[in-house]
Amino acid sequence: MGRGRSEIKRIDNPTQRQSTFYKRRDGLFKKARELAVLCDADLLLLLFSASGKLYQYLAPTVPSVKGFVERYEAATHTKVWSDIRQERRAELEKVAKMCDLLEKELR
Repeated sequence: MGRGRSEIKRIDNPTQRQSTFYKRRDGLFKKARELAVLCDADLLLLLFSASGKLYQYLAPTVPSVKGFVERYEAATHTKVWSDIRQERRAELEKVAKMCDLLEKELR
């Protein structure tokens, strides 16, 4: 006789929630490993806990996370990695404009 279906909702008890997280995380990583080995699939699994801790699984056939993400970007025509220098440059331009405006207001 199997177990009945339980309602999927947030677990209120923090200790029980953490215990369930670790059990389910381990099961998810086990399934990811099995899928990678049995089906020769390239797989990257990233998981952040509620506390912000990172857990990752990278299939043995994937050489690096960066290479895998670049493959994803090429396949989906989206940009995941952004050039930090471009972001910083844009941020500096915004700050410079704000400084100019503030100086004008002060004058």
